[in-house]
Amino acid sequence: FVLGVATKEVAVTLPLALLLWEMTDSRRSFSFRTIIKRQAVHWIMLFLVLLAIVTHARYGKLLAFSFGIRGFYENLLSQINGVTYLFSRLFLITKLNIDPDLPVIAAWSLPLILESVFLVCILFVGIITIRRMSWLSFGILWFFLHVMFVMIFVPRNDIINERHFYLGGLGVFFIFSMAFGGMLNKYTRFRNIFLISALCVLIMLGCFTVVRNNVYRSEIALWEDTARKSHGKARVFNNLGYAYYLAGQKDKAREAYERALRIEPGFELARNNLALLEKEENKMQHKMIKGR
Repeated sequence: FVLGVATKEVAVTLPLALLLWEMTDSRRSFSFRTIIKRQAVHWIMLFLVLLAIVTHARYGKLLAFSFGIRGFYENLLSQINGVTYLFSRLFLITKLNIDPDLPVIAAWSLPLILESVFLVCILFVGIITIRRMSWLSFGILWFFLHVMFVMIFVPRNDIINERHFYLGGLGVFFIFSMAFGGMLNKYTRFRNIFLISALCVLIMLGCFTVVRNNVYRSEIALWEDTARKSHGKARVFNNLGYAYYLAGQKDKAREAYERALRIEPGFELARNNLALLEKEENKMQHKMIKGR
């Protein structure tokens, strides 16, 4: 637990994950007193870890910066939209994006209300099935714990990224696996149909994986793909410009940096990169004139 937190701060969710495991263990009667005895060391360590983070000078500044990004209410609304977006990537697998352009939301709207109802319904199912269908409850609550719980209280510059599904997605895939296994056992007459269907899904997902991996063949290919999907995000075009710059494509790099500045005129990193590019071009022109 300590080594996990030292490596990736999201590991602070471990005590809650262990508590979730205990709550959804239908083989034993539920007793908070017994659970606390078994997990006391983890909760004590969590308190000490949080205390160390808050009192550490660098982490203290980082937390202060995070809480200054946006208020709790604004962050909650933005996270609702972000988690719904993340969930949709399970089905919109052709639209994967390493740097999605998700807005900061400060007021309710009809789409946001519908997204909230969708997430609340799923969460409600997870709560009411804790003892009756523990596998379903565990998968649902695991998902919410790892993709939403920490980020609601500690705002980030990015609302959410698809990599946050790496850990949270385990709960969703667990549900699919349990449901599929249950159907195989219950409807034995259709066993071959289920297995053939599963094989087709695996082949389809394998093909999509090959296509997606092709996007990662180079920095330019990766950021060009991202720019097509996040065409309103300055950071994406700055990164694309830098990829062009490293490849020696100076004209395309200039266009990308200028696009980033049109989107966000105060984007200092893109402005510095453009200035550096212009400085190098002026130096090259000076050498050519001097050589003549």
